[in-house]
Amino acid sequence: MPEFSFLHKVISVSLECSCIIEDPEFKDILRREFEDLLVTSDLFVIKRLTEIEKVLGLNDWDNLYEDEIRVTTIPERLSRMEKRIKAISSHEV
Repeated sequence: MPEFSFLHKVISVSLECSCIIEDPEFKDILRREFEDLLVTSDLFVIKRLTEIEKVLGLNDWDNLYEDEIRVTTIPERLSRMEKRIKAISSHEV
C-alpha cells in the first residue's frame, strides 16, 4: 500500500523521538495527513466503513429515507432470531 508508506514513515520516526509526538503542530499535521489518506485512498476506506456501520446498525442514516427499501442490520436480525427461538422454545414445553 504505497499511499500509506509516507504515514508509516512519519509514525516510525515519531515513535523514535517522543518529543515530536508531543508537539501540537506535528499532531495536527499528522491528523490532517491521515484524514487526507483516508479520503483519497484507492482502498475506499470511508465507503467500506460506512457499509460496515450500516450492517452493524451503528448509524441511523437509513431512517432519513424511510420510503426506500433498507437492509436489516445484524443486531435487528439477531433480535428477530432471538424472538423466534423463544417462541419455538415456549411451544415445546
